Amino acid sequence: MKLLFFIYFFFSITPVQDLLPYDPAKVSTKQELNFYKTDKRGIKYKGVVYYVESNLNTVTAYQKKGSVKWKSDVSDAFKYAIGLPKIRFIKIEKDRLAVVYAKHDFGEIDLKTGKVTSLGSD
Repeated sequence: MKLLFFIYFFFSITPVQDLLPYDPAKVSTKQELNFYKTDKRGIKYKGVVYYVESNLNTVTAYQKKGSVKWKSDVSDAFKYAIGLPKIRFIKIEKDRLAVVYAKHDFGEIDLKTGKVTSLGSD
């Protein structure tokens, strides 16, 4: 009986943050992240967290309580990237997430659908 009480008590006080599929400490409320200058990996915007996963190729939009709204692999859109194939910079711009990928490639992700569009390279 004591064990059952302990299990109930332990799980009833576990914070919700521990159950999230991302690290809340790595989420910023700023609308722009340069991964060269910060260890943050996500942006919270209008109640949704846009999080760059550890592989630096996947962006996941998490709604409340960690449910997935959409998940996009940006490497599919940037097939001819020069440099290390990873996301280097993200910025919220109205209804899209601007992305700099590899060394010179840039594009955007639609915040509603997660559709990735390559806009070119310099």
